[in-house]
Amino acid sequence: MFDPGILPIIDVYKTRFRQINAGKATYNHEPIDSLIKGDWHLTQIDIIDDYSITSTTNRFNLQASQNKKITFTSDSIYSHRDSTIPYYISLKNYSYKIQYDSIVRENFLKLYSGKKRKLHEVESYEIIKCTLDELIVRRFQLLNTGMGYSSFSIVYTYRKEGVSDALNEITGEWFDCSNQKNLFMTEKNSLAYEFVRGSNDSIFQNSGNCIDLVFNQANYENEIYFAFSYGYSGIRINSIFNIDPKEKLIYLLSTDKSLVYSYKVVNNEKLILSLDRDRTQKLNSQNTR
Repeated sequence: MFDPGILPIIDVYKTRFRQINAGKATYNHEPIDSLIKGDWHLTQIDIIDDYSITSTTNRFNLQASQNKKITFTSDSIYSHRDSTIPYYISLKNYSYKIQYDSIVRENFLKLYSGKKRKLHEVESYEIIKCTLDELIVRRFQLLNTGMGYSSFSIVYTYRKEGVSDALNEITGEWFDCSNQKNLFMTEKNSLAYEFVRGSNDSIFQNSGNCIDLVFNQANYENEIYFAFSYGYSGIRINSIFNIDPKEKLIYLLSTDKSLVYSYKVVNNEKLILSLDRDRTQKLNSQNTR
C-alpha cells in the first residue's frame, strides 16, 4: 500500500553522499543540487491516470491534510513536525542523491535507506521542476489488484514559504496605459510601471501605449502573458516566471534574455514593477556561461 500524502519517510543514517552527476542535473541552466536546498512546504498532490501531465482532464487533486514541511541539506532530507497536530508523530528522515539519466534525459531524486554496505535505494522520483520557488516531483505507480493492473502517477508540488500567497496575490490580469513610449521588458527600462487590475478595452483604444499582463499557473508552470499596444500596432509574448516573496522579486525567464523586477502589490488593486538592473545583468551573465 502506498501513502500519497507526502514523500515516504524512512530512516536516516550518517551516510554522506556526493551529488553524482549534479553538474548535469540542471533546470533552466541552474544546478538542481543548489536550488533544492532549503525549506519546502507541500502545497498540492495530484494523482494522474496517465503518464502525461499536460492535461488537466486526467487528474484529480488530493488535499493535503497536514502542514507538511521538509528541509533539504546537501545530502539529507529532514521532515518537520506539524504543530497543528495535538498528538506526537515520530518523524524519520532519509538520505538522497540527485542523478541525471542520459538515456531518458531526465533528472531524478533518489531516496536511500540503510548505511554503509547495506545502503539501498527505496524510491526514485522524476524531477519535473526545481526552481527558486517550486519543487515538483513525480512517482510512477503500478497498481496490481490481482484481477488486473493499472498505472498512474503521483505528482507532489512543494513551494518555498510565502510563494503560494504571493502567487494568489498577483494571479490575474493587469494593465497600464500612458501616452509615452515605454521600454518595458527591456534591460534599458528605468521606469516604475503601475498596473491596475482588470482589462478595459476603451482605455486601450484611447491611449497611445498600453501593456496588458496576465499571471497564471498551468501545467505545473507559472506563466505570464504580455500584450503591448502602440496605437494601432502591438505585440504579444508568452513567458514563464519565478517569484521570490521574501525579496519581493519576479523573475521573467526566456531563452534569450531574462529580467528581474521588484514588485509591490497595493490593496490588491495596484501592481508596481521596477527593473532590478543589477540582478538582471547577473542572471543573464550566469545563463551565458
